[in-house]
Amino acid sequence: MRDLYIDPSGAVWGSTWQSGFFRLDDPDSDRPRVTRIGQEDGLASMRGGCITGDELGRIYFGTPTE
Repeated sequence: MRDLYIDPSGAVWGSTWQSGFFRLDDPDSDRPRVTRIGQEDGLASMRGGCITGDELGRIYFGTPTE
């Protein structure tokens, strides 16, 4: 785990060093849903770095150059 970000809706976004990014929807439920985000979704690398969002609800992913 490299970084975590909780968006205004309560979803938890995270980055990993070798497995890209993920989003955990409804983390307080008995069965939260996990969505993986990787190169097939347009990321330049599977090495996750930083993650953040802005006041308009956009999420930003940072990946290191390889």
